[in-house]
Amino acid sequence: MALRKIEPIRKEASACAIFGAISFNNNGGEAKKIPGRLAVEGICAAEAARGGIFGNGVMFASPNRTERGKNLIVWARKQVFVEEIAAKLSESGIQSSDFKREGSGDIYQATTTAEYLPLLSGVVKANSSLSLDDARIISFGHGMTLFKGLDSLAALDSMYNLSSIQAHAMIAHTRYPTGSSPKIVRAHPFGFGNVGIVHNGDVTSYSANLAACESLLAMLYHRNTQNGIGEFLSSLRKSWVGTDSEIISAMMYTLLKNGLMSDPSLSLSGVMEALVPPFDNHLTGLMRGSQERSRLEKRAFKYQGFGLDGPVSCIALIAYEDDVHMIAFRDRNDFRPLQIVIDHENQVVYAASELRQITAAAGLEIFSPLVETYSPERGKYLWVSSRSGIKSSGRTQRPYISVPALAKDGIPKINGAPHQFAGKKIDGHEVYAGILGNHGASYSEGKGSLEIVGSSEPNALEASQLDTVIVHANASLMYGNAFQGRVAYVRGGVDARGFQQLRPNNGRPPVVIVGETAGPYFLKMNAGGIGVVLGLENLGKEDTDSPIVGDFLMTGAVGGEAYIRGHVPAERIGRPPSRREVIAVCSALKDEGIITETALREIRRNPLILDRVLRIIRNDQHQGAIPDEAAAKLARATGDIAPLFESKLVVEGRRLTDPEISKLEPYVKEFCSTFDLGMTTADRLLASTYTIVKVGQAAND
Repeated sequence: MALRKIEPIRKEASACAIFGAISFNNNGGEAKKIPGRLAVEGICAAEAARGGIFGNGVMFASPNRTERGKNLIVWARKQVFVEEIAAKLSESGIQSSDFKREGSGDIYQATTTAEYLPLLSGVVKANSSLSLDDARIISFGHGMTLFKGLDSLAALDSMYNLSSIQAHAMIAHTRYPTGSSPKIVRAHPFGFGNVGIVHNGDVTSYSANLAACESLLAMLYHRNTQNGIGEFLSSLRKSWVGTDSEIISAMMYTLLKNGLMSDPSLSLSGVMEALVPPFDNHLTGLMRGSQERSRLEKRAFKYQGFGLDGPVSCIALIAYEDDVHMIAFRDRNDFRPLQIVIDHENQVVYAASELRQITAAAGLEIFSPLVETYSPERGKYLWVSSRSGIKSSGRTQRPYISVPALAKDGIPKINGAPHQFAGKKIDGHEVYAGILGNHGASYSEGKGSLEIVGSSEPNALEASQLDTVIVHANASLMYGNAFQGRVAYVRGGVDARGFQQLRPNNGRPPVVIVGETAGPYFLKMNAGGIGVVLGLENLGKEDTDSPIVGDFLMTGAVGGEAYIRGHVPAERIGRPPSRREVIAVCSALKDEGIITETALREIRRNPLILDRVLRIIRNDQHQGAIPDEAAAKLARATGDIAPLFESKLVVEGRRLTDPEISKLEPYVKEFCSTFDLGMTTADRLLASTYTIVKVGQAAND
């Protein structure tokens, strides 16, 4: 039955758009500067679909060792508020140059040589005395400038001539607020000391993050000044502007500062581990007692309030004396889009919500061998230094996907515009070169095929019943959600939540094949589809230790099958119970006297891994207990807790059986033929070892 065509939504479901760019020099020297036009055009490309007049802005960073001052950036509705801020800073002992108005807007800039912690104290004290609608110090970082407002970015460009500004790095944002009303001071980017960020998503951990950040920041203030913290905390709490995003920049600054002052383990990589802590199932995969597992567990416990829960997609700039670093990352669930493009020829790295932002800004041929395009893996992040190049790419596997020449046969080009083929009926074979946009072919149908000689943006195939869909490069977030067509082939990789909720159409299961890797939650809530991930980059390198799928494969599946070439660790399949669920059961056991309060506290403090939970209970009960009584209580606790960790999924590691080969062979050969991989490759794939995941009885069918 054909689905009813619906009108395109006004805004994208994932809201907001972020953009970042940084030039780099691999030899330790100064990188070239790049124009602000990149940020302006990168945001304007997505502004209509993801933001508008709810808040836009750009931050530039070009730190210079010879210019040691910090830039004080103020937004003020009237000049009198600028004078008030200058007076407040002076009262706090912060001397600065005169504030000068930038362009024709309401942004003012001065410089100061004050150190960061005294300056922070003066800034929060000044901000706490001002109305959100009157004025704010919005940035006070070394070599950092910030422009933002409720006007479109094109209008801000006219006010401040943003396009002509040259910098080593920049971040930009268009806002679609979901949790707080639009105000200029709530527009992104947010600056806190030498850190600036742009963010897409919702910080659901905001309350815990705020409490942890305020506590550590107050401790650092006290350590630096030997003053009491009451007045500082009061001012700090009044200085927040009321949006969850600002806490990210504050936490990054606070953790980095704590690393410099008291905890040497908090390098930038340590800060990222605190912000994006591993799931318990990742710790399970590490050897018990190993230094790596112990280190991660200790950091997760020590800085547990700093862990970000999302969805969060973020780009940050961190300015040092003569260097700037750009970090692009997501929270550990990867529920917001983030695209990375590395232009090796021009030595510029881009990060954005959508590929079309980068192509619009840079005019890049993103499918060139000199350009890398990918999304970061779960738990990994992009880290680029303007003076030393790419320090972390955010992926362990970055295969180059050879895309056919785009000009052949006069293929029409598409640029990633959303909803381009949404609801379209296709009965022939349609081929397009470029980027299939957000919801680009959602609700499409027909007996024909859609071939994209390029990549796909998020949600591009939602609820499609189209017979055949082919993507020659990579597919972004939530690709193929509720797909009901015959086949969907992706030559490269798919990002998080790829092909979730697959379901049969008139009894025929959809078959999806991914050539390289799949992100976390692949085939989530599968209701009858067949998913195959081939890992072509690893063909012939079967001894690799890198699984080709992310965490939580087939989580919540009620039907269907997954065939993942190579070995997938058990901790990546399905999803363990929620912390809330386990703690609730343990609390009930404590109330019944089966476990002690001491054991419950220890369970709360540790990663919720079955063997760890039972070991805590066992050790606690053996202290002074009657052996038989302890054994009975342990058995009871095990009987209540262990079922929480059981899975309905049946997992096998082996070669395909003859019936499975018969089922998959036509599709694998069609896939190899479509992408000119050859039948020899198809035969090698069919002869490989797979991790096969099925639901319950399906394993015996």
